[in-house]
Amino acid sequence: MLAALDHDLRSPITAMRLRVDMLEDTDSRQRLEICLDEIQSLVQAALALARGASTGEPRVAINLHDLLHGLVCDLIEAGGKATLDAPGNMSLMARPDSLKRALRNVAENAVRYGNTAIIRALSRQNYVQIEVEDNGPGIEVANRERVFEPFVRLETSRSRDTGGSGLGLSIARTIIEAHGGSIKLKEATAGGGTCAIVLLPVL
Repeated sequence: MLAALDHDLRSPITAMRLRVDMLEDTDSRQRLEICLDEIQSLVQAALALARGASTGEPRVAINLHDLLHGLVCDLIEAGGKATLDAPGNMSLMARPDSLKRALRNVAENAVRYGNTAIIRALSRQNYVQIEVEDNGPGIEVANRERVFEPFVRLETSRSRDTGGSGLGLSIARTIIEAHGGSIKLKEATAGGGTCAIVLLPVL
């Protein structure tokens, strides 16, 4: 249904963009462009949420360090701050594109709201533990589960740069649970900040 919705909305969105492009460069035109960007972003995020639960991508053996290293490089290239502390020989069975999408959403949240993404990976007996910590103001205990609900945004701005679509963490949890794993949030330190803890089975 979401795929059909995405397909059917492309034509009217494109038509609206063409009409907006013919308007004079005024505040009204800029507001319309922002609204169209938000509509398109929401549709794409909803489609990504549906894809997150899909098992179409096969599981393969991956090197977790390499996947995380690539993610950190992407974040830095986009202008964010990120660090990685992980052994080089960590491997597990996963759907690489889906898993990277999930971890990217978590890390981008850390950069957006907490200035940096401090990523660590630890090897346990039957699973791996990935931690994504930030230096932000933290999230109240009552909201640490709410942020995983679709369209929940603790930051109330309608700006895509600050408020987002409210689907990033929902997509992340859907993908991680489809891998047989889990994700939760906790306080990073006594001074604040948030730490996302992801557990993934090795097999």
